[in-house]
Amino acid sequence: MGKLPAPDLLALVGAPAKVRALDISGEAIEVELSVSWLKDTHDAVCIIGHARGPSTWHTEHLQESITVSIPSGVADGT
Repeated sequence: MGKLPAPDLLALVGAPAKVRALDISGEAIEVELSVSWLKDTHDAVCIIGHARGPSTWHTEHLQESITVSIPSGVADGT
């Protein structure tokens, strides 16, 4: 994934998580991304990424999140 225009990012808020299977160095990895409003003011979104894949003894998982500010007027279409 690359840069995403703010209106396209906002279209993902509250939508079902996007899930993609990747092959990294011969290992099957599942990556899940979800987007939600950070707070009721709708001036920022929280993007959460969760990766899952095999390990020697169990399934490994990693979860990271990032907050992205939404420019004034973009969230309400003005």
